[in-house]
Amino acid sequence: MQDDHYVAQTYLKHFTGPSGLLRAFRKTDGASFPCRPRDICYEPNGDLIPEFLSEPKYLGEYRKTFELAWNFAVEALKTRSMEKRVKLDISAYWANLMVCTPTWRRMGIEIYNQDAVHFLRSTDELSRKKGKSDRKLTEAIEALDRGQIKLETEADFIRAESARGLIKYAWKLYNADWYVFENDTDTEYITSDNPASFEDQGDAVISGVPPFIRFLPVTPRLCLMCDLTKNPKTLRDTKPDFEQEPSGTVHGGLVAVEMVHRINTAVAKCAEELVLASNDNKYVRELTEKYSKFRVEHQSARFSVPRGFLIQNRTRVVERK
Repeated sequence: MQDDHYVAQTYLKHFTGPSGLLRAFRKTDGASFPCRPRDICYEPNGDLIPEFLSEPKYLGEYRKTFELAWNFAVEALKTRSMEKRVKLDISAYWANLMVCTPTWRRMGIEIYNQDAVHFLRSTDELSRKKGKSDRKLTEAIEALDRGQIKLETEADFIRAESARGLIKYAWKLYNADWYVFENDTDTEYITSDNPASFEDQGDAVISGVPPFIRFLPVTPRLCLMCDLTKNPKTLRDTKPDFEQEPSGTVHGGLVAVEMVHRINTAVAKCAEELVLASNDNKYVRELTEKYSKFRVEHQSARFSVPRGFLIQNRTRVVERK
């Protein structure tokens, strides 16, 4: 079986130190070790999806196209030579990191599992209200509650769904406003095995659509930020056409060390297992330890509405108990 990188070596190499090695910090046990980009962030046959896709090699071909363009795109980003092809290459690979890592596969499974249970409960309650209860369905739900049975979505189905959504996410990123945060402080940007990090929106109920800030560290000195909730609805409903010029702007500049710490905190919280830096240092070690129990999680809730039930889904980054 071939080892395929879900975080490309071309991406990881930008975070290596002078020795050509990364320093990995593991969240589960606090261990720290040097490693080469080729030795981490891979899974056997990760680019293949033999079931659920008519083209099993689609994900691999997609990744290959934009991984090969990554080094050129990073250099263009440094000089702000942001012609549409460069923004497409970065958007396309950013989309991969947003939806096609093991973290987001786990999330997808959780979403489908929870939604399926909500659907069964809603169907059972509505049937009983209409006087048409289904005894077998009620018994199945009771067995679920007792832990005698469980629903489990196939991982390859989620991988296929994520692959099918890549173009949609790339289109959103392509047309989003980007902020380029240059870092000349004494603290470098870090990255992880789940590099497309975000800030938790918290528990507060906010009118309208709350911001959903996304970060992507590009090098220890360069990071991208965008908020996909700012995309106009008319654009979200538009069929992707990358021959068009992107509608979003690209701007930014030097940031204070407080912003670097804010970004690194988001990266450490969203990391699935490995926080990655260019060298071994106390700051990253302590940051990894402080947020070792934080993971990206899915939260859902079911609400009664006049004609049935509404299921609300949220993506969070929270501390596991």
